Amino acid sequence: MPAVRGGDGAAAGREALAPGRPASVGGHRVPPGHRGRGHARRLRDAALAHAAAHGVTAVGVDTAEPAGDLLGLYRRWGFADRDVIRWPGKTYDSVVLVRDLAAA
Repeated sequence: MPAVRGGDGAAAGREALAPGRPASVGGHRVPPGHRGRGHARRLRDAALAHAAAHGVTAVGVDTAEPAGDLLGLYRRWGFADRDVIRWPGKTYDSVVLVRDLAAA
């Protein structure tokens, strides 16, 4: 999976691509001292553009259900709730959200 990282190391993520199929984007991390500068937005834009250019039809993310701030962010970015799951070995539920790239 290719990694995407800002030149100053401020944001990082990884993506998995399969043409004509959904993809997932995970590992968005912006350290507290770098937040509010658009790093996550640029990472999102690059990942979605890369996925669309490779024929990906939808992109999914998941985050812990208690992480209301992250859920709000993903929803503002056009991701819609798809499912609630509990990953093996975890003690909390995760919300799976999907953004259809054809509608973007």
